[in-house]
Order: sequence, then structure tokens, then C-alpha cells
Amino acid sequence: MIRQNFSKSFNDVLNQAYMFQAELLVDQTAFTAFSPQFAAPFATNFLNDIHSADALPTNEDDLNNQTLLSQNVEDKMVTAREQYQKLLIYVGFAWPDSDPMMKVFGQNLYAAASVSLPKMVNLLQSSYLSANSTAYKATLIAAGFLQADITLLSTIATDLQTRISTQQDFIRHSFTRSEARIVAFNKVWDYMSKISAASKFIFKNSPAKIEFYPILNPCH
Repeated sequence: MIRQNFSKSFNDVLNQAYMFQAELLVDQTAFTAFSPQFAAPFATNFLNDIHSADALPTNEDDLNNQTLLSQNVEDKMVTAREQYQKLLIYVGFAWPDSDPMMKVFGQNLYAAASVSLPKMVNLLQSSYLSANSTAYKATLIAAGFLQADITLLSTIATDLQTRISTQQDFIRHSFTRSEARIVAFNKVWDYMSKISAASKFIFKNSPAKIEFYPILNPCH
């Protein structure tokens, strides 16, 4: 686990970093005279690393994307339920009052599948195989459940599984993205810490400058 070296929010660090970098350019001569580590390309590297940190998705971005992916999954689940219920209607038309045929197409599994993503995928796939089989296809089509309807069972199952996998992959990598943010912002914080520490000596006779460069102590 990578430690975050600052107690400020990411946004606060970013805002102050941009101000530090701009002011550093004004005070470049004084900082360079204090230590050659502040000589070019220090300020340029600082700005590049600020931009790199700024370009990373925020925690809020992650939450928004996760919400969107979850909604995409739920939207497809609605479609899946509707198409499967449509199938059962036509099974009833094709084989009136036949409980065994309803079971062939998984009616007894629907209650559990309607609230379970993987079970719904499995139910759609199995019902497609039954509906598309030579044993039942012609009777279903004759009843009005056409080939396009049969194929749609498989298409929805595939799309639903793709959306589930995309959502799970995004969530699984959220920790990696969080660590990448911490690493990038720790790097920016390190620049700021060096600038702040040096400013106390460089501008010891300039209260205004000393007031500009302080930062909060790193968290421990």
C-alpha cells in the first residue's frame, strides 16, 4: 500500500502546485542561487508533473464512471427480463397449459435469474439453445416467436455479459488507479515541500514571500 504524503485534498494540492510553479518562475534567480537543484529544468519538470497529475481521473470521476457502468448493466437487465418474458408468452401459445414445456425453457429458474446477473445470462443462453433447437424452433416460429426473437435471446445474453465484465474490470482496477493518483500527487508534493523548505531561508527577511510558500505538514 502506497502512503499518501499529504493531508490536503488532491484538488487543493493541485491548485497550490500551480501557484507555486508560477511564483517559482518569478523567484527563479533567488531559488537557483540558494541551490542548483532549483535551476532549469526544475520548474519545467515541476509543471510537467503537475500536468500529469492533473490529467489523471479523480475519485469523483471513478464514482461517476462506476455509476454509469452500473446503469448500463441494469438497463440491459431490463431488456433481458422483457425478452425472456416475451419468450414465455409464446411458449404458452405454442404449447398451451404445458408445465413441462415451460420448464424446458426455464420458467422455474426465472425468479432467481431476474435478480441475479450471472443467472440471467445463463438463463438467456440456455433458453436460446432450446428455442433454436430443431425440436422446438419451428413450433415457436409458427406461434409468432420469430427467428429474430430467438437470436435476440443470445444477443442480449452476450451484451449483458460484456457489460458485466466491463463493470467488474473497472471496479477491479479502481485500486490501481487510486495508487497511480497517490504516486503522481506525492511527486508534486515533493516539489512543493522542497520549494517551501527553501523559501524559509531564501526569504527570511521577506514576510510576504514566506507567507506565500507555506504548506501543511505531510500526514504520517
